[in-house]
Amino acid sequence: MCKRGEIMEKNSTFYKISENKQEEKVHGSLEFPCALYPNDNNIFVPWHWHDEYEITYAKKGETLCFAADKKIVLEEGDAVFINSQVLHHNLSSGKSESLYNTIVFNGRMIYGSEESIFWKKYIQPVTAASSLGVIVLSKDVAWQEEALRYIKEAIEEYKNAESGYEFQIREKLTKVFILIYENCRELWEAEIHSNDSEMERMKVMLSFIHEHFDEQIKLSDIAGCANICERECLRSFKKLVGCSPVQYLIRYRILKSCSMLTENKYSITQICIDCGFSSPSYFAKMFKREAGCSPREFISKKQG
Repeated sequence: MCKRGEIMEKNSTFYKISENKQEEKVHGSLEFPCALYPNDNNIFVPWHWHDEYEITYAKKGETLCFAADKKIVLEEGDAVFINSQVLHHNLSSGKSESLYNTIVFNGRMIYGSEESIFWKKYIQPVTAASSLGVIVLSKDVAWQEEALRYIKEAIEEYKNAESGYEFQIREKLTKVFILIYENCRELWEAEIHSNDSEMERMKVMLSFIHEHFDEQIKLSDIAGCANICERECLRSFKKLVGCSPVQYLIRYRILKSCSMLTENKYSITQICIDCGFSSPSYFAKMFKREAGCSPREFISKKQG
């Protein structure tokens, strides 16, 4: 555990990064999930991502930040806010001496619980907005200049580590979030409305599947019922349901077949036909994959 006020070193020799580039390093402690990392132009920070939020402040010279699909040049006195789970890395520009400080903190330090109004009303909309994955904070914009002041104050509080510094840092970072929330409202509100529309389309497609699961429906039929293209249908299912439309259709058919098998009124062949499967062999194969046993084994287990 980092001692109070200790500035932690963060370079390539200390990184623990999983195969999918998630950083596995603990930032700060469970009691105070916040850490400050100084960097100079001799240190390379590799590509990584983490659940925590990150703010890099250019203290001296130019700092390069690569985040998502953006290349950002931070001038002295500027900063960049990296949202949760955004792939990124930093390095000096090579043009001059580069000194920068990075604050990495877990959002729970600000909002406490995801059941709180602080998360639901203020933090979650910013965190969920893909358009707010990377925010450059410049001295030339009034509200951003105010945010930069809070960031610099938070860094100094961490370095000085005087009594109550944890409260001070939480307050400064909360003010930064409020400024982002208020001044980027149009962006995150637009995504909320977009997500609402997408959810309504999904309800239409799911209802279509539930009503026509026993028919030979195709991807084009599912997409067509919501007036979207097949590619958008696939993307939407992956995002909201976690599987493809066809995979969902198969799982729903298996679910319905399980209900019919439990009733013990129909033959397996009849259930296969009534649930929309093209052949008993294909039905058995899909049933085994989803339920972990054959239809006959399922009946035996239920009977006894």
